[in-house]
Amino acid sequence: MTQSFTGWIVGHCGCAILSSEWIITAAHCTDGKGSINVFAGTITLNPHDSTVQSRSVSNVHEHPLWNPGSLNNDLSLIRLSSPLTLNDYVQPVNLVKRSHVPYSFEGETVVISGWGKILDSSTSRPNILQYVETKVGSQEECVSTFGNTFFTDDHICVDTDGGTKGGCVGDSGGPLVTKCSGFLIGIFSYYGNDGCQSDSPQGFARVANYLDWIKDVTGLHV
Repeated sequence: MTQSFTGWIVGHCGCAILSSEWIITAAHCTDGKGSINVFAGTITLNPHDSTVQSRSVSNVHEHPLWNPGSLNNDLSLIRLSSPLTLNDYVQPVNLVKRSHVPYSFEGETVVISGWGKILDSSTSRPNILQYVETKVGSQEECVSTFGNTFFTDDHICVDTDGGTKGGCVGDSGGPLVTKCSGFLIGIFSYYGNDGCQSDSPQGFARVANYLDWIKDVTGLHV
């Protein structure tokens, strides 16, 4: 599986490449941040790798209905100050299709990737990009866990297999892709208050519900 569509926002979050000029991440990753730099083209956190591309940011577009209290509409689009060079190490992700809007994706095998902590108790993040396969859970499971204020139809519920497979601190904003087709269907938003190793599911922003907004902001054909 290629990880060329994955990047990181220096210091704290993951992201996914939509095009040479546009990046998608979580709104809580950009909210209140005065300076943002994006790195792409490497599986390590070393900004000096020969394949890495670093870009400053021209504009940040947090979703207009982003609510930091409930974490609803937790998506942000970033326009880079200059385009990435697309090559073997940097490629756009396959964005979920409009025909997928009705899909729940429940039971589908998905891949979470990022440079976040491996354990709640970890004092540092791994240098190498990590990824794990898991399953999309039921919407009812996440409503039961988080309540319908935090978990809505604009989210995807992801099973953590008893806390052994999921995102953690530093993975926020990173991509959730389907294993077989590689479609970007979610952006990592939150996990339970009991930590990323708990048996609670995790919430991802459902990208298919935001395709009109993505098109309006970026001008991309979606």
